Amino acid sequence: MPAAPASRAAGREVTPVELFRLLPAHFAAVLVCTLLGGILAFAAARLAPRSYQAEAQLYVAASGYTELQLTADYQELLTSRTMLESVISTLGLSTDTAHLKDQITILHPADTHILRIVAADSSPQRAADIANALAALALDDLSARMGTTPPRLVEQAAPPQRFSGPGAVFHAAFGAGIGFLLCFAFLCLHYLRDDHIYTADDLTRCLGSSPLACIPDATPHRLHTRKGGRP
Repeated sequence: MPAAPASRAAGREVTPVELFRLLPAHFAAVLVCTLLGGILAFAAARLAPRSYQAEAQLYVAASGYTELQLTADYQELLTSRTMLESVISTLGLSTDTAHLKDQITILHPADTHILRIVAADSSPQRAADIANALAALALDDLSARMGTTPPRLVEQAAPPQRFSGPGAVFHAAFGAGIGFLLCFAFLCLHYLRDDHIYTADDLTRCLGSSPLACIPDATPHRLHTRKGGRP
């Protein structure tokens, strides 16, 4: 009984050049997948909710604390439940403290006395209001509770002009790349798993021995005739 046909990759090494030759041979499919991936990613980026970030900066002066201890305390206490509830009450936000805490990031750049209060929201004005409300609490209420010298406001948060993160063009390029890679991976997999016989090498691979002879292509060729009708 003859052996079952093996895949194209069985018994030999498939070179990268051989795989990359699939791209021009299936140019239309590659182009469609690339464009489709870019269009879908562009549409998703345009329809997805955008996030804006606003930042207020404080200068923390040490008084009875080391500078490192003081800024660490501020970082922790500014996102405490009491502070967040005060922000929600002051601004009339329709959210809870857990969700608001996820919107706030307190940063302390190394070797500085600066505390950065970064607030993210789908509204640029609301993001600025949240950052400024937290900064105001740090200047008055929080410093009084800690019994320390109040920090100084270095920069008030302003509504950002553009949303944070990469734009739709970046997402479109990324989606086009993903579409191209998926299409290329599918072509490579299909090529490696193909067990059809196309050439004498494929026949040798299946039979395990070289054929004695090959029958040439018998496709009839059209005869070119002269003007008089004779070949």
